[in-house]
Amino acid sequence: MPLLEEHGIAYYGAVGALFKGYCLAELGPADAAKQLLRDGMTAYRATASGLFVSGFLRMSAEAYGRIGEPGTALECIRESFSVMKETSQYWDEAEIHRVYGGLLLATGERDRAAEQFQLSLASARQRGAGLWELRAACDLARLRGEHGARREAYDLLASVCERVGMYGDVPDSRSARALLANLN
Repeated sequence: MPLLEEHGIAYYGAVGALFKGYCLAELGPADAAKQLLRDGMTAYRATASGLFVSGFLRMSAEAYGRIGEPGTALECIRESFSVMKETSQYWDEAEIHRVYGGLLLATGERDRAAEQFQLSLASARQRGAGLWELRAACDLARLRGEHGARREAYDLLASVCERVGMYGDVPDSRSARALLANLN
């Protein structure tokens, strides 16, 4: 990032700030994450690029959700949907729905969250996005399993795992295997 700044490469500097803010939302400190997310989004918008805006808003929503800023998270995800539709950039629609479902679940809106996880699953399948399908299936199976539908949850996740395969020893695959074992 210092080299990008030194050479005046604004686009990738903004992208770097957004990714760093996203990571800090998981690792801390939260104040630094929020500052990077705000500054990164402002800098990215200043480049006048419309590419990936919906994805950066989705990432920001997820990050704000992690650090306990649900209002800001919901604003970001709603804008992400809006930008996705305005630009017809549906490349990460599955993840936008999944993140929105997670935010709704965190606010206690279980039924609406399940709907978003279903939309995420359908979008990922339509686009052949196996990793995103696996993530959506995990979220939906976890929700169903926690509310008494363990067999249905297991069957859903097992079928997705069989169809898309497991991606070696990566976090999403480990999470899916652990959830399957817990549901069985």
